[in-house]
Amino acid sequence: MNSKTLVETASEYLQEHKTKKGEATSAQELNRFVRWYGGNNRAAALTPLDIEKYVEYSSRSTGDLSAKMAPVKNFLNHLHESGMTQQKLAVHLKYKRSGSKSSGPRKGAKGVNYLTKEGHEKLKAEHEELVKQRIDVADDLKKAMADKDFRENAPLDAARDRQAHLEARIRELEVILKRAEVMTDNGKNATGRVRLGSRVSIKDLSDNETVAYTLVSSSEANLRESRISVDSPIGSAIYDKRAGEHIEVKAPAGIQRYVIEKVQP
Repeated sequence: MNSKTLVETASEYLQEHKTKKGEATSAQELNRFVRWYGGNNRAAALTPLDIEKYVEYSSRSTGDLSAKMAPVKNFLNHLHESGMTQQKLAVHLKYKRSGSKSSGPRKGAKGVNYLTKEGHEKLKAEHEELVKQRIDVADDLKKAMADKDFRENAPLDAARDRQAHLEARIRELEVILKRAEVMTDNGKNATGRVRLGSRVSIKDLSDNETVAYTLVSSSEANLRESRISVDSPIGSAIYDKRAGEHIEVKAPAGIQRYVIEKVQP
């Protein structure tokens, strides 16, 4: 397996693919991806989950997300074509284009965000922690600005980038928490239908493998913890269903079919 680090691979890629038009912007976006993943990590160790997490991270900032993802997509295609990654990681750069409409049921009237009690507490804790980080970020920025040569000041670029993402996430959390309505267990799910907070076991009919997910709002989604968004393909398919019902999910490889085995409130 290729042992080159991501920063080594990205540097070689940028050197080989120099173009006059958009060169600086492409390098900036690719360097942002490298810093996020960790430049000293091996490029060959990248996984689809890493790519999905990066899209989630990038979507928190302002600007045209498609423009930000384009250089990263080209780089990921290069890694696969060069044999550095076995999987086509670029296909996992999935995001909602600007102006796209969401059909998921996570929001109610007047933009209410329905959250589980656990999710609400986690978002509050994250907001408090990020607010505390403002002091450290401001200090890093001040130190980086002490270097008067701004032309090639990587620490300054990194500090500014970190500050921008920090403030964007803080603003996002404040909006979510302001509009939040915490879901409570008050008997409303007596019908056994899948709701936010439900733990759902589904069986893949192609291989009979069973997996369990907790259905949450997009603000609480965490793939590592098997907490999927109600706006995701599977999440929207199982929402409002009962145990025993069959569902179909559109995927790049085709239609995937499942049966809901168990619904726990």
